[in-house]
Amino acid sequence: TGTVQYYSGAWRDFGTTADGIASKELLPGNYSFRMIYAFASKDKTQDISTNNVVVFQTVNATVQLKNSSGEFTDQGTVQYYSGAWRDFGITTNGVATKELLPNNYSFRMTSAFASRDKQQDINSNSTVVFQTVNATIQLKNSLGNFIDQGTVQYYSGAWRDFGVTANGAASKELLPNNYSFRMSYAYSSNDKAQDIGANNTVVFQTVNTVVQLKNSLGNLIDQGVVQYYSGAWRSFGTTSNGVTSLELLPNNYSFRMTHEYLSLDKSQNTGTSNVVTFNTVLSRVRVRDNQNQPINNATVRYYAGAWRNYGITSNGEVTKELLPVNLTLRAIVGTIQQDKTQNLLTNPFVEFTF
Repeated sequence: TGTVQYYSGAWRDFGTTADGIASKELLPGNYSFRMIYAFASKDKTQDISTNNVVVFQTVNATVQLKNSSGEFTDQGTVQYYSGAWRDFGITTNGVATKELLPNNYSFRMTSAFASRDKQQDINSNSTVVFQTVNATIQLKNSLGNFIDQGTVQYYSGAWRDFGVTANGAASKELLPNNYSFRMSYAYSSNDKAQDIGANNTVVFQTVNTVVQLKNSLGNLIDQGVVQYYSGAWRSFGTTSNGVTSLELLPNNYSFRMTHEYLSLDKSQNTGTSNVVTFNTVLSRVRVRDNQNQPINNATVRYYAGAWRNYGITSNGEVTKELLPVNLTLRAIVGTIQQDKTQNLLTNPFVEFTF
């Protein structure tokens, strides 16, 4: 149904079409007529004294959705703008059609939760083509080699499933827009924004994260068990020759070193510095009597989940490389024992007097 108006000092009601026709008795003259159909309008000026039949004709507007190979693809939802966004239709075999007055319209294609707009005068060209691009997400290690397995998402109103990498890559046909992509690997994730219309290959690269355990002299030592926090504490590895490494996405992590039953945490951005170093301190325990004389063969222990052996004094002292934490130590002389709690980072020298 079309609604018709004519202009005579102002726009006046002419009528509504029935079977495509509306008629009205008018004085012979030159008029502007307006046809309103499917929320759009078209004007035409005609002298009805010369020709009293005014014809408006729609065009079969065709909207196509094609993939990166030029093949028709489904399913796209199409709208057109005429005062507001109006329903056009849903593609079947990559195509949707609608009869519209021959005007310049903005068309919107929605596919895979994303949308793209295109303006076109359908009087000049009635076929509007939208084409997706083959967005490819790659996961590479620090050497530039493809690695698995990464889980990929993209943001379009919400985080949407993109796919899982196979041989380091995942791909999906998407409308050529600017998206945020998320790579999840080894329990952590990285986001990256990219316009796939300009560059359809999005690369995520891990860094070779190295965790070292050194003693107070700066020498690498064993054995340390390393974890990193990403939603929970995850296994990183066990040091060999004082070092362990793992490919991780470049983020800020908390690392935990466990050595001699003690644990120490450290936060570091591996994108800025990929080498995380834990240093022990040379802790020293001195046991003396009330005459300030050294006591030999005193047994020293420290508490780390349970009482652990520290050593036996010689010349009243014993030393041990330990992580610099707050520690409770115990000295035992005969049947007498004393406990003392001290932060080894602040002061690694602990004294007992009996």
